[in-house]
Amino acid sequence: MITFKSQNVDGEIRNWKFNSAKELEDEWNSAKCDVPANDDPIWDVEINGKAALKEATLERIGTDPVWFEDLITYFGIDIWG
Repeated sequence: MITFKSQNVDGEIRNWKFNSAKELEDEWNSAKCDVPANDDPIWDVEINGKAALKEATLERIGTDPVWFEDLITYFGIDIWG
């Protein structure tokens, strides 16, 4: 299970949940693709209930955020394909 929060360019905050990296990759590659934009900041990332990407914090937004593309790259998902 992968969970995290994101904030889009309009300031909307969303909670995300994917059952696996494969499910996230399938959604990323789908025609409907309901995932954050590559440059949306993310935080509170958990993988199987354990904190991951600990540098991804709400406090870093506006200074040096961790982006959604960092998360998908972490899972080895090709963002340029």
